[in-house]
Amino acid sequence: MAPLNINVTGTSSVSHQPERCTLKFCIKTNGSEQEKVAENVTKAANVLQDWFKQFHTPEVSTSTQPVTRFSTSNITAWKKSRDDNDQPVPDPHHAKINFTAIFQDFTAMGRVVSSLLAYPEVEIDSIDWSLTDETGKRLSSDARKGALRDAIQQAQDLSEVLGREVVAVEVSDSEFSPAPPLRYMMSARGPGGFRDESPPLDLTPQEIDVKSSLQVRFEAV
Repeated sequence: MAPLNINVTGTSSVSHQPERCTLKFCIKTNGSEQEKVAENVTKAANVLQDWFKQFHTPEVSTSTQPVTRFSTSNITAWKKSRDDNDQPVPDPHHAKINFTAIFQDFTAMGRVVSSLLAYPEVEIDSIDWSLTDETGKRLSSDARKGALRDAIQQAQDLSEVLGREVVAVEVSDSEFSPAPPLRYMMSARGPGGFRDESPPLDLTPQEIDVKSSLQVRFEAV
């Protein structure tokens, strides 16, 4: 009987609710005097860091805190003397400080975002939803196994019609996607300050999909 090769692509997708949320935001301000602008943004950053201690304290175990990691950048300052129409601007000096907070308590994260949106000098750069490393590895393994099972089932379906038995002789991991973090972007501009009584936002994301695709070659025997 003539040799027969069967090439199939097995695919699989595993879904899971996000377990972490990375919030990136900054305090940004501008004015006519460089030193005053730097002083204002530093003061605002200090107030924000003190306010954030209710969600994250370095001395306390991260397993019991809403935020597992909180970090800040050094101050960045620059000058922009003219606008996009090449006209002079009254407040050319700018400064900002970046912040990153990783949440495991999404209710607390909603309250934090609500409060930040009310603060006039805060800009929220992004909100990324993701899995823990442990869960990501487990789902990646499950997705690969599922893709191989899918390929085997396809080959068995074909071999049944052909009246032949098949054996897998080559497997290549052609595509694997750990699913990029789901991202929301917004900016905060408006009057107010850090208000704990702000109503929480509904920021529940869709499930995160971990996908795998395998190219498998079978030989009929």
